[in-house]
Amino acid sequence: MKRFSKMFEMFIIFVGLVVILSCSNQVQDISSDITYDFSSDGEPIDVIILAGQSNATGCADYDQLKDYITDEDYSLFTKGFSNQKIIGYLHNIYNAEDSEKISFSKVQFGQGIEETNFGLEIGISYILSKNNKKNIIIKYTAPGASINFFVVNNKMNFSFETFLKESLSDIVEMGYSPSIKALCWMQGETDSILKSTAEQYEKNMILLLYDIRNKFGQDMSFIDAQITDWDRVTPNSYQYLVNNAKIRIAAVGSNNYIVDSIGLTKKEDDVAHYDSVSEFELGKRFGNIISNICY
Repeated sequence: MKRFSKMFEMFIIFVGLVVILSCSNQVQDISSDITYDFSSDGEPIDVIILAGQSNATGCADYDQLKDYITDEDYSLFTKGFSNQKIIGYLHNIYNAEDSEKISFSKVQFGQGIEETNFGLEIGISYILSKNNKKNIIIKYTAPGASINFFVVNNKMNFSFETFLKESLSDIVEMGYSPSIKALCWMQGETDSILKSTAEQYEKNMILLLYDIRNKFGQDMSFIDAQITDWDRVTPNSYQYLVNNAKIRIAAVGSNNYIVDSIGLTKKEDDVAHYDSVSEFELGKRFGNIISNICY
């Protein structure tokens, strides 16, 4: 499967927010009055939504994980989990025609930003599989995207909503009755570049979360993660404003949670993205929270 090139990946990260916000303003929206119902007589199946920008997509090289896990686990991640499936969409915010879909398949290596990469789905599925939970991950990510891409006119953008709706419809057609357990969110790096966008992060995230829950299920848990080391990418960044917003959102809702990002490290040659061990660890931290609160 063709993916974003490394050069394009870094272009996304460092390009000005003016372009990103311009792109977001062109995204069509859907009415907030809609509430979807995907219940059916099919086999019950739990669904995890995984969304965000490039560290949710995954820029970690899976061959570099081999020295840190067992041969058995490496083989499992290569062949794929039998009880953990995924449907994915990698949205190219600059040219939607170059966006990539991950067809319904096993969770496995190669579902990150390149075929040699992996994302948070590996760590999430590792934990859920160990706990004998059968799940489908719906992964929607937009590398380099500001929160203003995901929420437009106070609600989730057309692309995000449409992909969730179509994916859940496909799951029903496969003979399942889906139940969304959690939204796992890894995003905010781009918003920390400017103080103005960092200060608006909390408001926009609350609007997005409110709309997603209204449309796809009030009971879904929201699991966020703090961003780390962004001052290495953009000196004098406003990472602390974004992280403070994340902490407050996690504190105000009884079903909102935040992942501890302490100890996670970035790639030596790419300080914007987590290295293989940290990408795997971050996914496991999401998985542990899902296991503790949803089951």
